Amino acid sequence: MRLDVLESVAEWDPLPAHANLFKRKLTKKELRVLVTRGLVERPRNDHYFHGHVSGKVGIRPAHDVWLGIHRAMDSQREPIDVRGSVAANAPLRVGVWSGLRAKVAQLARIRDGGQYPDGAPPIADAFQAEIDAEATDGQGLKSVFQQTTADDVETLRVLGYLEEIDPLKHGHVPTAYAKQDALLYQLRGLISEDKRVFEPERDVMEVREVLRRAAG
Repeated sequence: MRLDVLESVAEWDPLPAHANLFKRKLTKKELRVLVTRGLVERPRNDHYFHGHVSGKVGIRPAHDVWLGIHRAMDSQREPIDVRGSVAANAPLRVGVWSGLRAKVAQLARIRDGGQYPDGAPPIADAFQAEIDAEATDGQGLKSVFQQTTADDVETLRVLGYLEEIDPLKHGHVPTAYAKQDALLYQLRGLISEDKRVFEPERDVMEVREVLRRAAG
């Protein structure tokens, strides 16, 4: 099953009152409203979100299904069709860059030689220019952040585009697993096994044999 992601709002100096505000994926109509207000360049969620928008995939453990990056796959590493998302179980993405994280990242890059790694967020290019110019007072970073990353939280709230969710408040009570001791015993037996035996290309019977040995 694929689960849509809710993303925390991005602010240079995050306000405590905004800690539980999350952006949901928007419809085309809603995105066009943001375009007319100059808040996004194009009516697309990947221009609205700062992280990925494809969501997360969850699978029921099985011998013939594997969890890849944002997808479920079969033994040939081909994607498996997934069911629709369930909004009530949407993961909360809280790793959006704040001003503090930007400054910390900048100082770390200077310490490590001044280069961002491959795969860094697009804003890193602008931060890199600040580092190359030796602008370490943070003001240049703040200007870049405000222009490229900061969310207009109040406007989004007025438009009804934000969800307020306290991740620490929930009614879920985990159900005790009756075979917990047996599972822990089996997991201890797997510590010495080569994890590559569980890769999709390996024979399912080989996997079953490894699990059988671990179970004793």
